[in-house]
Parts: sequence; C-alpha cells; structure tokens
Amino acid sequence: MSRAPNDIDRYIGQAMRRIRESQFIRMEQAADALDISPQQISKIERGTSKISASQFFQLCYFYKISPARIYQQLPLRDTLQFIQEDNPHGYRKQHLLEESLKAEIDGLNPAAQQQLLDLLKTLNHRPEG
Repeated sequence: MSRAPNDIDRYIGQAMRRIRESQFIRMEQAADALDISPQQISKIERGTSKISASQFFQLCYFYKISPARIYQQLPLRDTLQFIQEDNPHGYRKQHLLEESLKAEIDGLNPAAQQQLLDLLKTLNHRPEG
C-alpha cells in the first residue's frame, strides 16, 4: 500500500523546484531527464506526488547537486516527526535519528559546533565517587 505524500516529500519537492528555477531549467527539461511528464514534475514539486529514490538521485545528478544538500537542509523538527510517524522499526529510528542529528551539526558554524561539543562534555561528565 502506498502512503500519501508527507511534509518531507513536500519539502523535497519545493527544494527541487527552487534548484531547477535557480538554474533556469524548464520543467520539460527536468521531465525529459526522468522520462516522465512535465505534469508529474509539477506534482512532485508541489508535494502532491512522492518522488522515488531513483528519481531523486537522477534529478540531483541532472541538476549537478549533492543529494546531501537537500537532506542536510531538512528542518530537524520535521525529520524527527517523520522518523516517529513513518518508521515503526526501532533500530532504523535510531540510525535515522543519528544521521539527522549529524546533518544538523554539520550545518553549524565551527564556533557553534565547539559550543555543542563543550555542552555534551559537560552533560557527560560524571563526578567520581
């Protein structure tokens, strides 16, 4: 059974449209790259249709961008909600959570990364005794 598009699907579609438009690529060109109709590209970009993993990677290749660029920009709150709602497997939740947090941390400037590291060291410090 196929699920309906969720907030993550809509975010990815909007991001792909912004990238396409910033490169002055017509919808028809993107559709040709995926061998689908321009209407289907429109549905993906509006978030009314899901994008498959293969289509996502094909578009990233066509737009000459890293897939990580899209995923690293996902808001952490939305990613965590997605993990809890759409993924019933506990071991996968932990992996997705770790990857989401890593992407968020990687997006921080070096000073903020150091502050976070210092905070974690403080929280992890256990008094001896």
